Amino acid sequence: VQRASEIVTMSDGAGNAAKAPKVRPEVKARTDSSSSQADQKQSTRSLRIGYFGQINPYKGVDILLDAISLLDEDQRSKIFVGLHGANLEIQEQAFQDRFAGLMQKTDDCVTYLGSYDNQRVLELMASYDWIIVPSIGWENSPVVIQEALSIGKHLLCSNIGGMAEKSLVSSMVVLFEPGNPTDLAEKIRTILAAPPPTNRTVASSSNAQFVQSIVACYGINSQT
Repeated sequence: VQRASEIVTMSDGAGNAAKAPKVRPEVKARTDSSSSQADQKQSTRSLRIGYFGQINPYKGVDILLDAISLLDEDQRSKIFVGLHGANLEIQEQAFQDRFAGLMQKTDDCVTYLGSYDNQRVLELMASYDWIIVPSIGWENSPVVIQEALSIGKHLLCSNIGGMAEKSLVSSMVVLFEPGNPTDLAEKIRTILAAPPPTNRTVASSSNAQFVQSIVACYGINSQT
């Protein structure tokens, strides 16, 4: 009887262990204690890519991380990716887990920097070579694109909506297939193999040119 009791007790313990909740991966934004290490990494890499926007499934930040994970070790040693954004904690748990897993796979070259002050966005963008807008949904004219072009930054954008339309008037915009990390990874490899980009100030007439190009796309006579 005593032996049977021990077996039952052991069985119950095993059952409880099997039902124990899984430990979920956690992602925290960079803190002051780790800032110097991240800053050093950013300053020593030959290609610096910045993401500015919400951390959610529709903005495609997970597509960016997927693309980075497809690069080989040598390529990743040459790049730094800074993620500036908020609201990860209010997303569905499945997305939070996916984001955390991808961050663990790419932490050698990707840093999550958390939310940012909009008044400092141009200052923050200035530290990058390229700004990326990997949204998978249709967006009219993302403010991030306007901000990046205003200080002469090159852009990697999904080939959809207002992001694609911007490429009609600016040679500083490189497009990739929305939601396709393989295509994005190939674009990053191409950028790595090319000479470093030269930032330039966008001409003040670019907005007018942009409007004219969109009007032309729809076959509308802008003179009427």
